[in-house]
Amino acid sequence: MLENACLALEMTYPDQAAMERALASPARAQNAKETEILLEMVEDPRVSHTVFDVLAAG
Repeated sequence: MLENACLALEMTYPDQAAMERALASPARAQNAKETEILLEMVEDPRVSHTVFDVLAAG
């Protein structure tokens, strides 16, 4: 059994503006409420967000 585990989720947007719209959306606010319920089930939960600038391969 793992002592520590990490769940990673990747979401790709066509541009910064699209990502900002998604972050400001009512759907994200609802998701945050649901996430809080899930985090209450875990001892010492840690959540981090990392944004990467993806460069086109060329």
